[in-house]
Parts: sequence; C-alpha cells; structure tokens
Amino acid sequence: MNGLRLSPLVSVNDRLRQWAFDLGTCVGFLFHLNHYPDDPDDSVIPIVKSFMVHYYSEVNEAGLTVVETLKEVLRYLGEKLKKYLGITAFYSDDKPHVKISFTHLLIVGGDPTEAAKVQNGFALLNKSTFDDIVDDKDDDDEIRFLIFDLTNKVIIFKSISKMLTDPEEKHSKSKQINK
Repeated sequence: MNGLRLSPLVSVNDRLRQWAFDLGTCVGFLFHLNHYPDDPDDSVIPIVKSFMVHYYSEVNEAGLTVVETLKEVLRYLGEKLKKYLGITAFYSDDKPHVKISFTHLLIVGGDPTEAAKVQNGFALLNKSTFDDIVDDKDDDDEIRFLIFDLTNKVIIFKSISKMLTDPEEKHSKSKQINK
C-alpha cells in the first residue's frame, strides 16, 4: 500500500469520551434579566428575559487564578448576551440607564473537578465586595459592570456526579431494569 498507514480502529465511545475530555468544563448559565430597549420617547419599560448559555471550556483556564477565570468566562458570556439581546454594550453612553440588569444567574452542571474553578469564581460574586474582585487598571467597563450587577445574584447548583468511564458505563447498562 505504498506508505499508506492505517490508524488503529477506535470505538465511537472512545472518540466521544476523548472529545468530552478535551472539552473539560461543561456548565450551563441561565440568566434572568431585565432588558431596557432603546426607546425614543425615553419611557423605559423593562422586558423580562431569560437566556441560557452552554459553556464548555471556551476559556483556557490553565494557569489562571479563580478571579482571572471568572473575568474571562464573564467576557465570553457577555459577548453571547450582547449578541442575543442585539446590543453593542450593556450600558448606554448617551442615556442614564443601563440596557440590562440581572435579577439572577443560575449555574448548573459540570464535572465536580473540571468545573470547580469556574464555579468558585462565580461564588466570589456572592462572598466578596465589588472592590475585592475588580482591578480598575486592568478591567474594562463591561467586566466591571457584569461583576457589579451580578454581585449577590448568583445561585450555583454543585455537580453531584462525574462522567462515567467505559467500564462503569457498561456495568451501569448491564444493571438497567428497562432495556
């Protein structure tokens, strides 16, 4: 076969498991917020909205502190939120109101080990004051706004299980009552 090398066969489960392993953290963020659309009459009435983002390691957390991880994940989530809401910023430069205000952020899922840094970062928003997290020299206005507005509004459901290994999954399937 003139130099053609065949790779060993790998099962679909092995490929999926490797893909999931490579992704690492898998966390759901459910935002409940008030959206203040631009109103030419300046009679701003908020629209209550919910928005969910599935986060799966878009940020390389290796080497980052918990606070740095929080800020990088907020930056990612902020971009998703702005796109969803059709806004370019969370606040208006020419009007006195913000374009959104959060009522709650629910964080769910994630491997207990892999999601720890992300969950611990967001837990700081319930334990710290705004000044403990924000560095005025390094943080942009959007990050400062998100941190300030999410302070004491985060609910985290801790993970209770890990992804099963192949032997554990096979054992579990063999014990199922309804096949």
